Amino acid sequence: MNLTYRVIPLSTPYVIRNCNKEGKKRNFVSSNLFRVNANGSNLDIWLIYRCEHCDSTWNMEIYSRVKPSSINAKEYQMFLNNDKEHAFRCAFNRSILKSNQVTPVYDDIEYEILSDDIIDSSEPINIVFKLEYDLNVKLSKILRQKLSISSSTFSNFIDTGYILSEENIDLNKVKIRDGMKLTIVNPELVLGTKNDTHR
Repeated sequence: MNLTYRVIPLSTPYVIRNCNKEGKKRNFVSSNLFRVNANGSNLDIWLIYRCEHCDSTWNMEIYSRVKPSSINAKEYQMFLNNDKEHAFRCAFNRSILKSNQVTPVYDDIEYEILSDDIIDSSEPINIVFKLEYDLNVKLSKILRQKLSISSSTFSNFIDTGYILSEENIDLNKVKIRDGMKLTIVNPELVLGTKNDTHR
């Protein structure tokens, strides 16, 4: 049986930077809103962040002094419409974050994991993970959340060969990425632990 897990973040990473209003380092969170400013014949586009402590704003540069014709028309409309999905793409974009000299912090992000319902099966289940963003999170965290199991139970399933990776990688340490695959060899046992405490 083949199964796809779509991992969807419910929030974006925050960044730590100096708050000009308070004069100290603070967490800044994306508002999912864009600012588009015409500067002569050029455009400046930013993603607006807010200080968690005092609500002051910081604009993360997406485009600077660019010709409107150089921006894809569909993307430009996303900026004007404050498209949330595109705001997420920008907030997870490592290249944009690096050019703004800020480091993203992923610790507090919650995830939704969508998949088809699993029909009772004694046959191995092959799982493929689908991600739109670079989440910088361990596969173990995502899978433990989906299966509602503890870290010790997860490790035990790996040690006993009930959860296998096609790439023979350390499933306790590897970061999840789009297209990653694994196999649940004994789904009756692994998927029958819903009441195990998740932590």
